[in-house]
Amino acid sequence: MSDQRRTQMRLSLAELKLIIIDEISMVSNIADENYPSDALHIFAENAPVDEYNIDRLQQIQSPQYVLEALDQFPPHVRKQDIDRVLSKGRSETGGLDTKILIKENARVMLTTNVDISDRLINGQLGTVIKVSVDNVSNKPSTIFVKFDDSSAGVSAIQNSSSSFARENNLVPIKPVLARIKVRPGKPSSPEMQRLQFPVTLAWACTVHKVQGLTLDNIVVSFDLKKQRYFNYGQVYVALSRVTSLNGLHILGTLESKNIRANPKVQEEYERLRETSSLHLHITTDLCNIETVSICLLNIRSFKKHSLDLCNDPILSKCDVFALTEAQLLPSVPNDNINSILNDFFMHRQDHNDNFLSLAVCYKDTITLCDTEYFTSINGLRFLLNNSGGNALSCLLLYRKHRGNTQQFIACLDYIITSLDIDVIFGDFNIDYFNDKNISSLKVLAESLNYVQLVSKPTFVSSGSLLGHVYVKQSISNKMEANVVSVYYSDHEAVKVTVRF
Repeated sequence: MSDQRRTQMRLSLAELKLIIIDEISMVSNIADENYPSDALHIFAENAPVDEYNIDRLQQIQSPQYVLEALDQFPPHVRKQDIDRVLSKGRSETGGLDTKILIKENARVMLTTNVDISDRLINGQLGTVIKVSVDNVSNKPSTIFVKFDDSSAGVSAIQNSSSSFARENNLVPIKPVLARIKVRPGKPSSPEMQRLQFPVTLAWACTVHKVQGLTLDNIVVSFDLKKQRYFNYGQVYVALSRVTSLNGLHILGTLESKNIRANPKVQEEYERLRETSSLHLHITTDLCNIETVSICLLNIRSFKKHSLDLCNDPILSKCDVFALTEAQLLPSVPNDNINSILNDFFMHRQDHNDNFLSLAVCYKDTITLCDTEYFTSINGLRFLLNNSGGNALSCLLLYRKHRGNTQQFIACLDYIITSLDIDVIFGDFNIDYFNDKNISSLKVLAESLNYVQLVSKPTFVSSGSLLGHVYVKQSISNKMEANVVSVYYSDHEAVKVTVRF
């Protein structure tokens, strides 16, 4: 990239920052008498979140309750291992804190997925109406919460043995159990058990915690304590939680330095622009530039069926193959594979369990980058860029039939809310038509604004729909998914077409 082009790019980014600051400063006024002090406050760091929450808690003139976690360690665990676990934050202890201070009328947020099908999901906001204390232990036994989302906990209320919950339409929240590895990363690690209420104070939250929320009023703080700068993308995430500029209120001063994009992202966009301009000079046919087609298939062994796939009259014209059950072990060399692929490059996500191996094949008109593998869901995230300068963030996954479905969905929830993903697809081994667990997956997709595109069976022998394709609702009108029959697998292929 030339120095002149770099300067032009920096100027355009600087101009964009000034536009954002100018627009926000016109409508955001923290001193306004109508400032909604009860609106969710968003900070970049944990310390000011804790300070603000405790300050608001102390303003409530009612009894304070201390919710102590009940921890049970297996025998023969060293003291230093116990101390290390006890010093960890909530994100490393199953979403459960060691100690929680709470009062009636406190604002709280759920910190785990209590029941996805009942919309009692991580991040739900509400107000504590009552704390019930056990007569024997003299400790809190149930917290009754009025959630902002009126559809959250409907079943929990109806099925509750508490007449108070049913008569007042309040969700009873009880302690939940989490199993925490004493030595993370080691499969044979002993596990401790923690019993605790899955809540935290929530007058204020960190930017990370509010990803996925949409609110009418928010207060965003641009004051930093320890951090020198906002992390890449933090300002965007914070500001985009509100439905309108009139509902946005600012603490501190929004400065140009606060708005930061990852330099690698800027470089990649610039590379794509340069690549795109070269293609535009040599052709006026924009079909390939404006459209990307992806073939999703459980191939049941790449070595056995790759030749069939590459010669398929329909699927061979796709730009990308997203393959599950590739059955490629790390010991399998690329030599023979490359000779079969011809016009395709291949990214392998091998696994010692060959049924869990994944693969993505792509033509030279496509760039694949930013790959990341998630063991918890056997998922591969990657970014596709076509020659037209368009990008698509994808998550390809394969779930074994006998896997723990609720654990899988919980891990998927955490990953999706932590990352910006456009398309989530793969062999879920959950029948979209008729499976007791599909409601939890549907609720998760709906809560995160994803829609499922496939409507026909993808597994031949049972007529079930196992190959799901979830896309962001905001881009669903640009995408379609069609089931394509193949003779070389007992799964049908799904051809996903993206129109940029």
